[in-house]
Amino acid sequence: VPTENELPPFDAKSEACALGCVLASVNSSADGIFEKLKIEHFYDLRHKTIYRALQALQADGKHLESPELDIYLRAKKLDTDAGGDGYYLQLTELIPSRFNFPTYFEDLEDLRTRRAIISDTASMAALARDKAIPHKTLADAHLRLLSAHAETAKKRLPGIRTASELATD
Repeated sequence: VPTENELPPFDAKSEACALGCVLASVNSSADGIFEKLKIEHFYDLRHKTIYRALQALQADGKHLESPELDIYLRAKKLDTDAGGDGYYLQLTELIPSRFNFPTYFEDLEDLRTRRAIISDTASMAALARDKAIPHKTLADAHLRLLSAHAETAKKRLPGIRTASELATD
């Protein structure tokens, strides 16, 4: 069993609260709440299961609300993976207001970015250990990866500056 330091960074409470905001919203599609979320925002299997179920409900034109979620999860026999009905039916009770969504979303964005960097770093480390890959190819792959992360960060965080931009100051 991995220790807390060996697990990728995640916050089960922020994940649950973000989903609670979706379920508490009168029309989460109109609010734009659900559209901001991606599967990558979730690490906890329960929350990934709930998110995918909400995606399916949305695709079927159904309301993103607890009763619809319950019917869907039970019909697909996914209610246990979603933490059981005692869990997912109470997500809205975790939040003081659906208007707290931006706070939870910011936490999820931060953790998603950290997990992506850890994953990419592990991939680069594996490539670096492969002596069959020429060092120039490896260096090019590394630069491309860093550039991709910088571009993603600039899109998500307006006003962020890249290392090259900071160097010109």
